[in-house]
Amino acid sequence: MGLLKGIDPLLTADVLHVLRSMGHGDKLCICDCNFPGSQVAAQTTTKKHIILTVTLPEALEAICSVFPLDFFENKQAMYMGPQHGVQMPPAGLEVVSLMKDSIVKHCGNDVNIQQLERYSFYKEAKSCFAVIQCCLERRPYGNVILLKGCVGPDGLDLKPTSAATISQQQLQQQQAITQVATTQVATLPTGKPELYTGCPASYNRDGRDFKKHNDLKNGASYRCRNYRHGCTARFSMNRTGGIIDKNTKHNDPLCAVKNGLGPTGMSVDEAKKLSLSPSKDNDVKTKSAEEEPQDQSEVNLI
Repeated sequence: MGLLKGIDPLLTADVLHVLRSMGHGDKLCICDCNFPGSQVAAQTTTKKHIILTVTLPEALEAICSVFPLDFFENKQAMYMGPQHGVQMPPAGLEVVSLMKDSIVKHCGNDVNIQQLERYSFYKEAKSCFAVIQCCLERRPYGNVILLKGCVGPDGLDLKPTSAATISQQQLQQQQAITQVATTQVATLPTGKPELYTGCPASYNRDGRDFKKHNDLKNGASYRCRNYRHGCTARFSMNRTGGIIDKNTKHNDPLCAVKNGLGPTGMSVDEAKKLSLSPSKDNDVKTKSAEEEPQDQSEVNLI
């Protein structure tokens, strides 16, 4: 039988096939030489009964080196204990101690290994995926059931994240987002800030959902939506959103309006139709931006 690099020589082709065939939540019974392996294996999922010429700790050292345990259950392994009224013999205590050491070595100190009464263990073993029997393990109660888990991205047993760890990760993510936002704000061009004039007119980014301007001050002066990039174009509107007067032309190379595009690539005509449609209220008296005081409050069209 040929060998593989990085794979324990005790893991035969039959054993590897069983371990790889098992999925998350499947159970594997590893037992001593006195265990009724053939009878129990006949009632397992695959009815496979594999015999290894090793002791139980040796088998666990090999199997647990590649076998992930299920840390999403309250227990990851179960070993056989004596029935009620019977004491565990010293040899049994010895093999159980060695068994726990082998599992913890490969799966971590947080593994939970529970004792199962002898006849309950037999019943549980019949629901396993397969049985691997260690014919050199002669110490009593050298029987264990492993629950298969998942292999995480780091190649180790996948374990659930605690609530404290999740909170810490969320805090770190929020701090990172805040830092990025602060950096972006710090790099924005400086200029005269817009002043709110009491007009509730608003737009979304693509120019839709236009609400007409209804501030009490007719003819308020408005900046081009690209003024942060340097466009100095201004125009005046009446209180219902109609264009009164354009004072200057769009003069910034990045200005979407100058380059024939409205918000999100729409044509200028479509953009104007959506966001700057002429007012139907012809009775409202208007006033051009040139007539406005120099300190006229200005708002940005988003």
